[in-house]
Amino acid sequence: MSDQPHVTTTAFLTAEHVEQWKAERSNFADRLSALKGQVEQINAEMTQITAEIAKRDQMLRNAVPFVPGLAEWLDSIDPETIALTDAIKRVLQMHHGQPLNREIIKQILPRTGYVTQKLNANPNYFYTALKRLVDRQQIIESPPGHFRLK
Repeated sequence: MSDQPHVTTTAFLTAEHVEQWKAERSNFADRLSALKGQVEQINAEMTQITAEIAKRDQMLRNAVPFVPGLAEWLDSIDPETIALTDAIKRVLQMHHGQPLNREIIKQILPRTGYVTQKLNANPNYFYTALKRLVDRQQIIESPPGHFRLK
């Protein structure tokens, strides 16, 4: 005979419980959908603002020969210089292991401080950087065309 008391627990599952859980699940799904819409809107706005900043940067760089002190000011506001491979790893880190395709990675790169105008000068460098990270086994390509941190 055991010294431990015998405990029984009875739980009743009712149709009311199931209906409540269904309603709660539906509410969470609606909230998630609304949040996804906000994320898409924010990402679109960030892309637009990033493009506008790039335009202004180019206009300011064109004015450097004519405005004393402008070059120094531009140098003081430039984001830190970051290697493309490091920027790609930061993007993937931001998304906590979720595989991202190349286009999504490119869209998010400006948030890491990487100057995306460099990609316009040499678009193949992006693919080279991804391949280098895969070859070094720092990121994984799975499924094909999608990348995540190892």
